[in-house]
Amino acid sequence: MDAKHIYSFFVLFLFIVWILIVVSFFMDYKRYSKRLAGIFQILIDNKLLHVNDYQTLEMLGFWGFGARVMVLFLILKGKRVKLTHTRWLEPEACQVLLRGVDLAWVKNYGCKVKLGSVLLCFLLILTLFGYDY
Repeated sequence: MDAKHIYSFFVLFLFIVWILIVVSFFMDYKRYSKRLAGIFQILIDNKLLHVNDYQTLEMLGFWGFGARVMVLFLILKGKRVKLTHTRWLEPEACQVLLRGVDLAWVKNYGCKVKLGSVLLCFLLILTLFGYDY
């Protein structure tokens, strides 16, 4: 087997891994969308969020799910989330409210987003500067 075949198989392997990550995003959407709505309802009930803060994201379905999960991911990492130009979602207040909620899947989702992004960038670079046949 020569170098061009190895290169092609490597790119195909990376692409298949990336597709599997994207499919896992859809599976997470189906599995956790109700749980995510409940988490955001807890934040609304405690006056940390307003419905219109994330209503657009909720209407986007699958794509909005990813954005809302990333908001929780940032909160779990201790980052402030900007809601409007004058209001912020403070991580300390949210972490106290969400202390009893299982959020391990949010951390996994964030790691998959990072891995998928790196793979996509790497695939784009390989496409731009690919193997000369």
